Amino acid sequence: MTDDSPVITLRKSTVVRIGIAVAVAAALGAGIAIGLLAGGSSTPTLHVSAASSHTHRSKTVPLATTTTTLPSTTTTVAPVTTTTVARPPVAPVTTTTVNRARAILSPATTPPVINECSVAITPSADGSPSPAFCQDGSINVLAWQDMAGTYPGILALGTNASESQVLETMCEQSNMVGGEVSITAELAASYYGWPFASDSAFTGWYPGGPDCS
Repeated sequence: MTDDSPVITLRKSTVVRIGIAVAVAAALGAGIAIGLLAGGSSTPTLHVSAASSHTHRSKTVPLATTTTTLPSTTTTVAPVTTTTVARPPVAPVTTTTVNRARAILSPATTPPVINECSVAITPSADGSPSPAFCQDGSINVLAWQDMAGTYPGILALGTNASESQVLETMCEQSNMVGGEVSITAELAASYYGWPFASDSAFTGWYPGGPDCS
């Protein structure tokens, strides 16, 4: 029968090394045992900190700080200067009364075709009453009445008078004053609505003119 077990061959030097190792191990074990007995019943605790294979690092990132500086505004208030202005004297108030009833004014026998008004009159440079008309074109009754006492013939000619008839009547006035006769004829032309009131012969009339020759 053949023994196939492997044959282990050790050198002498190797055997010596193994023996030394065993002796050292035995000595170390005896020393540890003596130390444990000398230390009492307290069992030393070995704290093992397992190092993680991954290291986490915390990084603190400073926050960006933004500082906004607002522009400063300085407002300078100008000193207030008070100026006292002398007011001109107030003119007297003139009251104008408009009569929309269009009353018949003597020596006329029919009512006027335009409105009437009443406002105080003053004599102008040529002696005629002013104003003969109000600002809205109405006949000033006070001016009409002032002329009615001197030139009633012109103011009584009526609505159907012709231009030649009016001019002839104007020339026949005794002791006539040019301005007074002209303004009286204008009052009559507005009162009656004569269609020739804007003709040059009528508007350009004057004492001693061609219509009075």
